[in-house]
Amino acid sequence: MRRAQIAPQPAAEEILGRVLKGKRDRVFLVSKVNSVEPKDILQGIDASYHNATESLPINVDFAFIRLSFGMPDGRTLPDESAERHLERLARARVPVLAGYHYLSTAAGAAMGEDQAAVFLARHAAMEARFGPLGMACDSEPLRARDAAGNPIPWDPADRVRDRVMGWLAAMPRRPCVLYGSREWWARLKLPWWTALHCPFWAASPPPNGVPAPWTVATIQQLLQPVAGVDRNVFDGSVEELRAVLGI
Repeated sequence: MRRAQIAPQPAAEEILGRVLKGKRDRVFLVSKVNSVEPKDILQGIDASYHNATESLPINVDFAFIRLSFGMPDGRTLPDESAERHLERLARARVPVLAGYHYLSTAAGAAMGEDQAAVFLARHAAMEARFGPLGMACDSEPLRARDAAGNPIPWDPADRVRDRVMGWLAAMPRRPCVLYGSREWWARLKLPWWTALHCPFWAASPPPNGVPAPWTVATIQQLLQPVAGVDRNVFDGSVEELRAVLGI
């Protein structure tokens, strides 16, 4: 989620080769990875106001765009870059398959249900304008250290779990993808049914990047951004990813 210029993107064959060689890239793994054909790996991006619209790669298979975010002071705000990103990607005919929200879990942040209400209104407006969008949620802090380089403590697990459960309770009967690292989600001890309704979008690298109650990552973020934009991969077709997202 950084500003940068467009740069050539790695081919699917290169990504798959890194998976098979056990390199550092955060790539979605399946039980029989050797049977996966390079053409089956979709490459995507996710973007927010941290990214300049003109820097978004357009030679990708899918995109997720942030629509709203919670603030530590209790506000829930629209991500005003979303319309610009969506318009550019629509012109380039890049399938934008989901809109996501950053769920603030700070002590003074709004409850999960209240943040969800703002997101759902924003999501409905973007669907009316740009077509069907899946839903996703990120609750892990972007920064692990402050400006002085000191570690920033994570919010208490009980409070994070409360915000997440409130968010999920407010979601309609549609899948909601949950994003983050294994360490962030494992400490929440979410109920088993979370994995049934919420596909996992993994930030931690395989082979140990998936926390309970999930057993597999549906979408995998790559270790390094490309051209300053976060990159993700999905093992399947665009139609299969649409089905996962319920659109």
